[in-house]
Amino acid sequence: MNLRSSSDHSNKDLASFFDSIKFDDLSASFKTDSKDAGVQRLHHELNEAITKLRNSRQEKDSEYLFYKNIVMHVGIGLIIFKEDTGKIEIFNSAARKLLKINRAETVHDLKEVSDTLPPNINPLLDTPWLWLPRFKSPPEIILIAPPF
Repeated sequence: MNLRSSSDHSNKDLASFFDSIKFDDLSASFKTDSKDAGVQRLHHELNEAITKLRNSRQEKDSEYLFYKNIVMHVGIGLIIFKEDTGKIEIFNSAARKLLKINRAETVHDLKEVSDTLPPNINPLLDTPWLWLPRFKSPPEIILIAPPF
């Protein structure tokens, strides 16, 4: 294998590695059985980097599931939603019991609870303060604490 061919092959390997990261595909691996010691070392290092990224991702995913499980079962009603779309990401069991609603995709679905609830949530998007809704007729929203 000449120098140019080896360089082209190494560049393709590096491009493949970066594509794997870019497209979040950590299943790639590189053969380490080359006769060229430099290629063997490169492939070994690329495989090691992918393994570390994969392990890190698994740890992060496990931690996320652990904390999500805690949030889903904490005794305080929590509704976590995307500010730009109003799409509900987390709607825990305490919030379901409090609002007496089993399912909501967006904050606008909370109209089942009260027609005034979704419009009262919109001002919350404009401030970093922590708010506590009181569900009466109509619901009130009161400020309880600044962010940490």
